[in-house]
Amino acid sequence: MIPKNTLVMTMLSNLNCSSMKSTTSTGRTIIVAIAVAAVIVASVFFFRQARSYLEQPFPGYLTFENEMVGAFAGFEWFGPSEGLRYHDLIIKKAADSNGGVEIQRSGKRMSVNTRPGVFTLKDFLVVFMAPYASGMAYVIFAIIIYFVGRRMRGIIPFIFFNLGIAYYYISGFDFHSSHHASWLFLLNFVLLPASMTHFALVFPEEAPMIKRHRWMLGLSYLLSFLIFIPYVYTFYHMPVLWIHIEGLAVAYAILSYAFWITMLARSAKKAGRETDRIAATYLLFGQVIAFLIPLTAAIAIFVFEKNIPLNLITPITVVLPVASLLGIILGNLKNTQLKLVQTEKMASLGQLVAGVAHEINNPTTFIYSNISMLREYVSYIKGVVRADVPAFKGEMSANEVVGDLEQLVDTVAEGADRIKTIVADLRRFGHSQDDVVTNVDIKAGIESTLHLLHHEISNRIKIHLDVPEDLTIAANPGQINQVWMNLLSNAVSAIEGNGNIWISAVESEEKLSIILSDDGKGISRKVMGNIFDPFFTTKPEGEGTGLGLAITQQIVHRWKGDLVVQSEVGKGTTMKVVFPK
Repeated sequence: MIPKNTLVMTMLSNLNCSSMKSTTSTGRTIIVAIAVAAVIVASVFFFRQARSYLEQPFPGYLTFENEMVGAFAGFEWFGPSEGLRYHDLIIKKAADSNGGVEIQRSGKRMSVNTRPGVFTLKDFLVVFMAPYASGMAYVIFAIIIYFVGRRMRGIIPFIFFNLGIAYYYISGFDFHSSHHASWLFLLNFVLLPASMTHFALVFPEEAPMIKRHRWMLGLSYLLSFLIFIPYVYTFYHMPVLWIHIEGLAVAYAILSYAFWITMLARSAKKAGRETDRIAATYLLFGQVIAFLIPLTAAIAIFVFEKNIPLNLITPITVVLPVASLLGIILGNLKNTQLKLVQTEKMASLGQLVAGVAHEINNPTTFIYSNISMLREYVSYIKGVVRADVPAFKGEMSANEVVGDLEQLVDTVAEGADRIKTIVADLRRFGHSQDDVVTNVDIKAGIESTLHLLHHEISNRIKIHLDVPEDLTIAANPGQINQVWMNLLSNAVSAIEGNGNIWISAVESEEKLSIILSDDGKGISRKVMGNIFDPFFTTKPEGEGTGLGLAITQQIVHRWKGDLVVQSEVGKGTTMKVVFPK
């Protein structure tokens, strides 16, 4: 059992290490900081504007810049039973203070009496502060989530989604009252579905089509801008038509939410790593709650024409960043725990196997030292044996015995070679290898490994090698080449019949990733949790020691790298070796 304080300290240490990133990470942090600062500056401006409404007369409703009635309101504002509704178009206001207005609703004109009054502190708290405080909560959680999950895939679109929700809530009152940045409010609204879709396609694992065509990530943003152009034009110039364009924007948001939820549900069940499944599960919980409540309100408003102040719903949606943060923290804790367990397991087994290897090596040395002499004896016997010697056990002639004897010596030698290989693996597992460090040529090492495996690859497996020339890392060449040997031999073994192996490299300013993928039989979820355990193998008895991936992981970790596995039964396996630069 791992002590809780050790677990927490290790996690904090990992977080501290992850904060010491290179230029790319720093640039990303600066971008997030600028976005956060922009939202905070806007929040100060909008707060001051909303506060100026206190104790001022107002007509009992708030409108958009195009004179449409907004969805931020108080229940008591709209007077008797025939009060104003969301999307009613104000055509004419009463000249006196009785609150009478002429409106257009669903193509019909009518007169409605409202309840003019004074914008009180209660109105300020309910209509402005409820969404404002919710938006600021999103900002705070976005900052925390970024620093806790900075290494999480898709963290940038997720942070911008949270900041987009924050701006939507913070600027909502201004959109319904003072109208300082209506176009920016509308742009932010149509960009939210794009960031949702982007995140759904890359978290916690990239969708297969995105791996092949990364440009597809831009399609959702392109669609957002295509919606935004008529959305903002009709808002200012054709309010009646704008309602339908807004319906399209809302439908786009709902479909993006549904897609996100579907992808999260799939990841919560099928993600390759347990830590990803944990994060996806909590994010799914928060997303469902944050989705269903606004969806219910939207149906009530748009379908049943009910007056539901959206400002009162915003605090409930804060469950999304709360659940997201909890999922990321628990995922990180689980990841740290698994690493600690693996480290303890490797440390204890290291001493054991080192001793076993030493004991096995001694008698193996005796065999090796005598095989050459045994061959000489067989050669001598073969030259002096007489044809008239009686048959061995009355069945085999002398020449046949000598022939069998040669085969037996070859078999002994082959067995000794096998023992030697096993002992070498045990030694590598139990002790660190040579510490000589040089610039290891990645492509040359992979090509030499493929040459060694040529007899197993033969004509049945097609190799797709896409690794640049002169791509190097500072490490021990023997160890790194052993990584390629173990990973490629596993890929070859996983392919039954004809198949493909893809080898590619992705380089950035902070890391180098070597990606090996095959279209073999894949790894089941049940087996996935054990593949790095020493002596665990799915091969038939006598065909594998179960040390290949354990040694590979140990080597990669020794050079401060990471080994990430993604696999699905029937669809193949992807092994990604990531080294820091």
